[in-house]
Amino acid sequence: MEKSGWQDIGSHYLVELLSCNTEKLKRVALIKRILQNAVKLSNASVLGEVFHQFEPCGVTGVIVIGESHVAIHTWPEHNYCAFDFFSCAKNFEVEKTIHYVAKELEADDVQISRHSRGFFPKNIKEKFK
Repeated sequence: MEKSGWQDIGSHYLVELLSCNTEKLKRVALIKRILQNAVKLSNASVLGEVFHQFEPCGVTGVIVIGESHVAIHTWPEHNYCAFDFFSCAKNFEVEKTIHYVAKELEADDVQISRHSRGFFPKNIKEKFK
């Protein structure tokens, strides 16, 4: 999204995955594999990752990409997953990535919001000379 004379530097997709498969949301190894495959689909460059299994259940994970990050948080007790994808690259296959995660987690309802991040004047380099 551009404002007159301004440009954004990235897009942040916030995804609500509702009525997911509860058993899948409990397993850190599965969630990790799904998120890793999703990042591959997006053509992002992976810099690192951290995943954690909560007790008694639930998973959180983030993959840091050269272009920003992809994160996931699950609440099996609510059949719910929060998934977000923030990137400054304009050529990602974000919709394909979101569809893949939703399909793998068997979500019955997917809600997506996109937010433009980092608005700067188009000629910002000239302003700092």
